[in-house]
Amino acid sequence: MNAGQRFLVVADGIQGETCVLRINWLIGDPAKPGSIPPPPIVRVNEGEATSLPAVDDVSTNAVPPPTYQWYRDRFLVPGANNPGLDLPGPSVHDAGLYYVVITTPFGIITNYVATVEVKIPFSLVGLPDRLPDGIFDLQVSGTPGDPFTIQSTPDFFGWSGLVIGTMPGYTITVSDTNAGFNPVRFYRISSTPPP
Repeated sequence: MNAGQRFLVVADGIQGETCVLRINWLIGDPAKPGSIPPPPIVRVNEGEATSLPAVDDVSTNAVPPPTYQWYRDRFLVPGANNPGLDLPGPSVHDAGLYYVVITTPFGIITNYVATVEVKIPFSLVGLPDRLPDGIFDLQVSGTPGDPFTIQSTPDFFGWSGLVIGTMPGYTITVSDTNAGFNPVRFYRISSTPPP
């Protein structure tokens, strides 16, 4: 083939039917295999509806139409067999890696669409019992990747930093090893570092 060379393509429809014929040509050497970038991270607020598209509109107009099956973290999403996936009110249980398997007469395509993170507000809960040596455990919930600061005080006046960090998951346990030195301790959590 030469640059600028033209081709005439003719297709015969069944029993004289007509349609639009789309042809994709690859001229030259195919692209070298390389690493596939990770899917984008989509952060949504808890309860905020979101939609994930499987592919662009061109692919969904194929004849015959492709079939779709959505998965989250390698598990089938029941009833999710449309070109897009709607998450009407996501909770932390909806967080994960979403991908769709698209089947056509020409083969199967797996499209890794997005990693969904569901943003939840911070919460801090004291676990029921003190541990040996006066250690007190706190359960912290929040959005993975969000920074946080936990402070403690025996009197609501002198707040001191207990933990400064980043949420590694949706729930972690933090231990206050100094709780036994005070008859009463109060705790607070913030998404910003202390002043």
